[in-house]
Amino acid sequence: GHAIAYDSARGVTVLFGGYDHISGSSGFRSDTWEWDGVDWTMRSTASPSARAWHVMAYDDARGVVVLFGGGTYYAGIYGDTWEWDGTTWTLRSTTGPSPRVSHAMVYDSIRRVSVLFGGGTDTDNPAQSIRNSETWEWDGLTWTLRSVDGPSSREGHAMAFDTARGVTVLFGGRGGPVAQFDVKSDTWEWNGTSWALRSDGIPCARGGHSMAYHGAIQRTILFSGYSNYGYLVDTWQWDGNIWRLRSGTGPSQRSGSSMAYDVARDTTVLFGGFANGPDGETWELSELAVCDT
Repeated sequence: GHAIAYDSARGVTVLFGGYDHISGSSGFRSDTWEWDGVDWTMRSTASPSARAWHVMAYDDARGVVVLFGGGTYYAGIYGDTWEWDGTTWTLRSTTGPSPRVSHAMVYDSIRRVSVLFGGGTDTDNPAQSIRNSETWEWDGLTWTLRSVDGPSSREGHAMAFDTARGVTVLFGGRGGPVAQFDVKSDTWEWNGTSWALRSDGIPCARGGHSMAYHGAIQRTILFSGYSNYGYLVDTWQWDGNIWRLRSGTGPSQRSGSSMAYDVARDTTVLFGGFANGPDGETWELSELAVCDT
């Protein structure tokens, strides 16, 4: 339920918030941490309020991490926009997308906007969550609703921005409005104007997975999540045409982990997740092999 984003100006992966699934209402976090490739350092415990199931993306044109939404069991869900400049969190907006959880957001470095899609309205009972199919963009000053067409209403999906092809890639998620396990296997791409369905059926349907774009090999990496049959432990690469299963060992099965690509060190950072309990592991995928078979 946490979120991470890579700050390329300072060379650190930023983490905010989350939920430990054990401590009840006291398990929601409001702490900010940064990973430099060796150690995690706590940077702040002030603002935004404690939450999980929010999203973050790094705006490299303005040098800030953008955070939107999320919620808790006891205080409901949020529709606020915050920015972290490496020292201070600043509340930037309370208007724009409606309050939501389990949405996805990436930064489009070509159009210089943060792209947000989907999300739901219930933190306690996913089967009662009302999901949406909205696409919003944040330019640093204003949120703009760009589309309600494209992928169907969902939450628990994941997105990554493909810098080589200039598109936002979306995969999977949990559909709705009231189908807790209606998980999806579709791949969509947003070019800044419209969504296009690119693939369906591979990888297998899932939600709660994580994705990041690996710039060195120009592939979107997808890891894990949950299906109708339990937690998954597979790693995939998307080259814009085909998904390929990536062999090798790695993190254990889980959902709810977060990934970000560390440009300076050419490695994909993965943190946390949940299967039999909360997981505080940090993993890195640094091998640059491309799956072509």
